[in-house]
Amino acid sequence: MRACLNIRARYVDIYNMQSKKELRFTKSVLINPQLQWGMIKRALVLAGINFLLFWGTVQYAFWAFTSKARELNVEPGHAYFAILESQKHTLNMLFLLAGTLNVLIIVAAGLMFSHRIAGPLYRLKKHLDQMVITGKLSQVTFRKKDYFIDVASSFNRHIHTLDPSTGELESKPKKQA
Repeated sequence: MRACLNIRARYVDIYNMQSKKELRFTKSVLINPQLQWGMIKRALVLAGINFLLFWGTVQYAFWAFTSKARELNVEPGHAYFAILESQKHTLNMLFLLAGTLNVLIIVAAGLMFSHRIAGPLYRLKKHLDQMVITGKLSQVTFRKKDYFIDVASSFNRHIHTLDPSTGELESKPKKQA
């Protein structure tokens, strides 16, 4: 009985560690899930439409090759049809592989690019909330590769006009963490 409790306790510890890792991933990459997943979903829909158009074009081409061969009275058991079918199967598998890789690349790139959009907005929101709580004006910085660095510069210029004691304006963004 005691051994079962130890195994259960270890399982709960492992489960909690996985949850913490998921939580860390969610906090570090998915800053604004609604925005980020929305962007990724739209990109996937466009990629899906593109994939279907290319796949449909290839299917049409093979249908046209088969139809032309029938018009020319090529016998149904001829090697030409076997070769066409083999090539069609190979291309379908390649399309499936390419489509799967495309989805993975779109999700990864979507997370990366949307993180560079959502991150600065989240940082600015947190900074404004902190200024409201403390009542002190201070400058904001974004990571070097973030988008909207010009927003941080404009914000910092405005803060400097409100309170010149905030120090010299920072012209360089923070280094990537």
